[in-house]
Amino acid sequence: LTTEIVNSDIVTSENDLTKEPARTHAAASSTVDSNSAYSSDIADLDNTIEEDGSAAHSADATSEILHIDASDTVDDRLYDGVGRSFLVFTRDGAVNAIKKGVSWPAMLLTLPWLLSKRLLGTAIIYLFVWLAVVAGVITTAMRWLDLGQAAGLDIKLWTLGFCLLALVGLFYIPFRYGNTWVAGKLQRKGYTLQSHVSAVSKKQAIRRLRAYAQS
Repeated sequence: LTTEIVNSDIVTSENDLTKEPARTHAAASSTVDSNSAYSSDIADLDNTIEEDGSAAHSADATSEILHIDASDTVDDRLYDGVGRSFLVFTRDGAVNAIKKGVSWPAMLLTLPWLLSKRLLGTAIIYLFVWLAVVAGVITTAMRWLDLGQAAGLDIKLWTLGFCLLALVGLFYIPFRYGNTWVAGKLQRKGYTLQSHVSAVSKKQAIRRLRAYAQS
């Protein structure tokens, strides 16, 4: 009987020794799986940050990653009338500042400006309008020059009409509404308007919003 007990203990010990590497291997595999999952989570987080960064740069606005609650109530301390006025938008911690009002670059370099802001639909419409208006101005102006003194009132009115359309459609409208188009695109992408902020630059507008959020 004593011999059987001893033999049984030896078999049990051998079984334990056999199972121990298996348990060690399983624990190691579990650790590797956990590390893989963690690495995957980090990669997903990096991709999310990169996507937010791309959205901010596509609007070509000064942007930073800030921890600002979108439900914060903004008071008049941010909009005191000193300097220029900026519209400040946030989405998932990303913040963008867009100057309120007219845009000189949009008037002087309209098509490149639209492309830099990734306003592709507006750029296509502007290109077609530009081609039609310029063709109209050239055609009617050349006709007027060919006729000289014999040019009738109708051709003169057509020429002046196309020139006026060029001034309004190709210069004034982008000048007046360019920044509004950018702000509208941000809202369509899920950004929320937080406040009108008075500042001398986009960076200062973002700093003022940060200071307000932390106060």
